[in-house]
Amino acid sequence: GACFDDGTTVTVEAPPPPPPPVPPAPPPLQTSLNINRYAQFFSSSDCSSGAIRPHSNLHATSPAEKVTTWTTPSIPHDECWYIGNGRSLSGVHCDMSTDPPSSVVTHYYTPDCTGTPVPGTFVADGSTCHTSALPNAKYCTDPNDDTTCSSYLSFTTLCKAPPAATTAVLRWQDWWTSDSCTSPSSYPDSETPRFQHFPDAPHEDCRSLGGSGFSVRGGFCNGTTYQDHIYLGPDCTLPTRQPFPYPRSQPAGACQSHAPSSHKSICEVVDLPSPSPPPPSP
Repeated sequence: GACFDDGTTVTVEAPPPPPPPVPPAPPPLQTSLNINRYAQFFSSSDCSSGAIRPHSNLHATSPAEKVTTWTTPSIPHDECWYIGNGRSLSGVHCDMSTDPPSSVVTHYYTPDCTGTPVPGTFVADGSTCHTSALPNAKYCTDPNDDTTCSSYLSFTTLCKAPPAATTAVLRWQDWWTSDSCTSPSSYPDSETPRFQHFPDAPHEDCRSLGGSGFSVRGGFCNGTTYQDHIYLGPDCTLPTRQPFPYPRSQPAGACQSHAPSSHKSICEVVDLPSPSPPPPSP
């Protein structure tokens, strides 16, 4: 305080502290568009003979698109995918900023993406032949069953964006331990989902459901309902076991029970964003 000659005391308040610095804005979220990725493996060293994967999409005009496709992110990521034969891949994505596109992958000689990484970037135009530099390279129809693995010496790959006029399944939630969508979900709503492209009319494409041993043909989304035919087999072939293939019709947000697990799909027509540019080099 301050004291004057007449004895008056005035309290002077200290100035308020400066406001804390404004934290920098977080970097914008990258949008990953799922790209159709195809691959064929050959027992020959020059992709001339010994094709391993069957032609499931017989209506396709391009030889590279006659095999079952995988949906693949368009930006780098840290997911680890077990591919069988005691090996794994991480960060598999299609770089659509190059012409032609590139298939980017890091290979590990372990089942959990540990150990020495073996990175690779491959021209993904569907015709360029790549000789495998990996010893004892194998393609496994079912990663969990080594009897389904076949050795290969060369391969081709194709990254192709779906048509622009498509719909998108924005969210697909899985409950592995509940048949009523009530236990904690494997993919919570709080997660930012990738856009998954689907046509808006029936078609004949076959899509593998990862290492589950199942595949679907003709999956499409009409804006309210997702529909497909699911097969017990990785290439939309018809095994002796019935009732496969069977049609599925899944209203948006409805719980689909398939004991002991369940799932929900959210299917709606959206304006698809443009893919984010690749991150800058460090």
